[in-house]
Amino acid sequence: MDPVSRGQPVPGDRRHPHDIIGRDREQSALQAGIDAALKGQGALLILSGEAGMGKTTLVNWGTDYARHRGALVLEGYSYPAAAPRPYGPWLQMVQRYSSTAAISDELRQLQAGTSIDIEDKTALQGTFDRFIDDASAVQPLLLVFEDLQWADESTAELLHFVSRRLANRPVVLLSTLRDDEITSDHPVYPWLTTISRELHGERVTLSPLDDQSILEIARRFAGLSANDERRLLGYLRDRSGGNPFFAIELLRMLNERRILYPVDDRWQLGTLPEDDVPSLVHQIITGRLAPLDAKTRALLEATSVAGIEADLDSLLALFPGTSDELDRALNTAIEHRLLSLDPERFVVTFGHELVRSAVYNTVPPLRRRRMHRQLGETMAGQTNPQPDIVAEHLFRAGDELAIDWLAADAELAHNLYAPQAVRDRCERALYLAKRLGVRAPWRVHRLLGLAHETLGNHRAARESLESATRIAAAEGDQRGVWQSLIDLGALWAALDYDHSMAYVEQALACARDIDDPSVIAETLNRLGNCYINGERFGEGIEAHQEALSIFESIDDSDGIAATLDLLGVAHVLASDTATGVEYYRKAIPLLRRLDHRRTLVTALVTAAAAQFGAEHALYATSMQHRAPTDRAVRYAQLDDALTIAREIGWLAGESFTLAIRANVATNYGEFDIALRDSQKGIEIARDIGHLQWQILGLCSLGSLLRELMDIDQARACFEEAQRLATHTGSQFMTGLATAFLASSCIEAGDLNAASALIEPELLRASEHPTTTRLNLTYAMVELSHTRGDDETALELLDQLDNWIPGPENHRAPQMLRVRAQVLTATRQFIDAESLLQTARNTAERYGYLPALRSCLLALHQVYLHQGKTLMAEQTREHAMTVTGRLANSLKPQFPDLAEQYLTKTAEAMPESVPFARNNPAANASDTLTRRELDVLSLVAEGLSDVEVSERLFISHRTVSQHLRSIYGKLDVNNRTAAVRTASERNLLTPDQ
Repeated sequence: MDPVSRGQPVPGDRRHPHDIIGRDREQSALQAGIDAALKGQGALLILSGEAGMGKTTLVNWGTDYARHRGALVLEGYSYPAAAPRPYGPWLQMVQRYSSTAAISDELRQLQAGTSIDIEDKTALQGTFDRFIDDASAVQPLLLVFEDLQWADESTAELLHFVSRRLANRPVVLLSTLRDDEITSDHPVYPWLTTISRELHGERVTLSPLDDQSILEIARRFAGLSANDERRLLGYLRDRSGGNPFFAIELLRMLNERRILYPVDDRWQLGTLPEDDVPSLVHQIITGRLAPLDAKTRALLEATSVAGIEADLDSLLALFPGTSDELDRALNTAIEHRLLSLDPERFVVTFGHELVRSAVYNTVPPLRRRRMHRQLGETMAGQTNPQPDIVAEHLFRAGDELAIDWLAADAELAHNLYAPQAVRDRCERALYLAKRLGVRAPWRVHRLLGLAHETLGNHRAARESLESATRIAAAEGDQRGVWQSLIDLGALWAALDYDHSMAYVEQALACARDIDDPSVIAETLNRLGNCYINGERFGEGIEAHQEALSIFESIDDSDGIAATLDLLGVAHVLASDTATGVEYYRKAIPLLRRLDHRRTLVTALVTAAAAQFGAEHALYATSMQHRAPTDRAVRYAQLDDALTIAREIGWLAGESFTLAIRANVATNYGEFDIALRDSQKGIEIARDIGHLQWQILGLCSLGSLLRELMDIDQARACFEEAQRLATHTGSQFMTGLATAFLASSCIEAGDLNAASALIEPELLRASEHPTTTRLNLTYAMVELSHTRGDDETALELLDQLDNWIPGPENHRAPQMLRVRAQVLTATRQFIDAESLLQTARNTAERYGYLPALRSCLLALHQVYLHQGKTLMAEQTREHAMTVTGRLANSLKPQFPDLAEQYLTKTAEAMPESVPFARNNPAANASDTLTRRELDVLSLVAEGLSDVEVSERLFISHRTVSQHLRSIYGKLDVNNRTAAVRTASERNLLTPDQ
């Protein structure tokens, strides 16, 4: 067996054997992972532990082993910078690889620190993934990521992305991190939680060495007497805590101080120091620096200022001596194992960050500032300077030029979809500006505002964008003013459309002054969107059409795509679904080709809502533009949108998608999906302060709870939605929430509250058949019917029929059911039965199980009224079967809710007793069930539906169902007439 297979250092390894003492398990795991990758299986390994536990030592052993076995090793490091460069370690690997092989133009531009034409994060991640494919096609690949505790969010996300694609690739991904610095909000944390569960990787935690291993380190360093060995072991154990780096450095310090020293063929141990571990580590490093000559110390100082990695040209600019003196100083530092040199790249690095930090802190502050300024100015003058490095040095120098470099770096981070990096850079720029007493440019405030918006902090976003507007105006920058106003309009659209409209109107005036067609068209689209949400559909569509004409005249594909999307949503909200769907058929392929991810998310979701049944009305209106679909088809667009929103980190898009998917799931009776998605969507919207999607999510959840016959909870959802809607200024959102709330009040028997909600909104609503008008009219139908005013209910239904295009057989099942229930109350049983049979067939064809269940419940009542006992019983059994199927979707996660649903459905269907239709006065008491007599007796006492339900311990819905049955049996239209007729027939005597 060769030395490699036994887990020993490979031939040519010059490191001291004690460097890997006590790490047999870790070496075996590392060797197994590399061997697997060499066989094309791919591997993911994480070496974690506190600083100094030997992670880098193991990595060095692993890289030697991998090279010995024919693998290509690419290394990247994260640094403890206040604003780490996005994808920094990845770009270091690209740089190392590009010295011997070709790379893509995009990666070359990224490595040079210049902007690239990649639309979003997913495309950028694909570029890096192709780089890995190209490199591993030549030879097996070992990717080493050192010190991930300092990684930025973009590096961590790309690491997660690549980790999922390791299977069947000759690639091993090896990372080190200090796990005691990883908290739940750290960018790397989500990746770490999925390593073993999803990514099939292995996380190896380096524990403190045991006494035997610490003793072995001491023995390899020096041979002592048994007594001195025990003293030294106790000292090393107590001071190092089992940390091998601390132990080794303690030994070296003791040797340099002549506390541990050789005498002839033996070693002597003097009096041991009493300092604790943190003080001792600092003392070790400063003690190691003391014997060095002035030039070597100067080199170490220059290297610490340059960073953990410094090129020789930068060091020569800072070094106070000749190039020959630099060479001698570098050799001395390497000999003392303080620095190492990469001979291919001519880059100098410290052996450990703790050493670099200690040296950096010994440099006098004024000298540090001068050195940082010199480095920053030198790098700024280079070809294709890297903004992050230049900004870092100038910032540490306190130089005003750092503000512009930080802004440039923030712009790059914004283009790379790294909002936290944008925020960090902008905040540093503002801090420096304040300290220097100067004004930061408007774009710094704008970028900070956009970052805050993406991260969900709307108040901070608003303040930053308002500052950007004021500063741009003070600087006389009209485009800056326009851009900031547009951004404010977009921000306020999530909160208050009145404010949004005011900013957009100001932006339009500014755009006309600028006289740029694309600027004017973009502003018209923003204005049109405000009109649409205020249900001024004619003005909104006109603004979008004008914008589309401008974009087409200048052949602006981006503008055309965005405008087609806006026209699609405008027509959908205006209840012109057919036209809206046609616009989306044009918009979605164009958005995909242009790779506009955010707009694509909203387009996919809104088109799916129109095509597959995410209703914005109380009941679906028309099935004319829908086709029966299987589950995969109806969720494909929504799942696609959800994936995109999550990939680009767009929380608002994720919340919107979840709310719509929940509504679609409710329509198809997949209640578990609906409940989970609606709750998650609401949670996200609340976290980021997005009022619109909170409202939409609450309406989706409330609609589900209505289907589950939990009226109290549904009403609570609609009440919160209606309260929030009043703050948005959106007529659509207000009308939607109000209509749903009124409907739930009607089902709860609170008719006065429903009337107070509906009537004022109807007076304010447009006379045109807008979505809000449809919602409110439906609610008014329910209110009129419940009051016994079925003549008005039928008139309103006729009005709705005139508004909705297409023949009656294209009406949605829920709409047909509502009309049938009104016809049943007016004893038009044949027509009611015909409508319900049509509705039942439509619901079965499209797979709308909740609608099918509702139609069967209504049909059961019609059969009872007609005295068709057998058919009523068969319908009841069918309804309970469908209810069972619906309840089954809840049982695994929500068993109590499923059982409650089954019970309430059974309650809603009274016993099937013969009904004496031809002689209602004969044997009248036999025409009413015992429960119906109980309900009518309490109504005669003046109790409301709510009070009746409380007295009899049944639901509000059940009381309403009993009353409707009573009206039909007694041939009356309202409560008063029912009590009067029952009294005349002696049905309410005490013995009854």
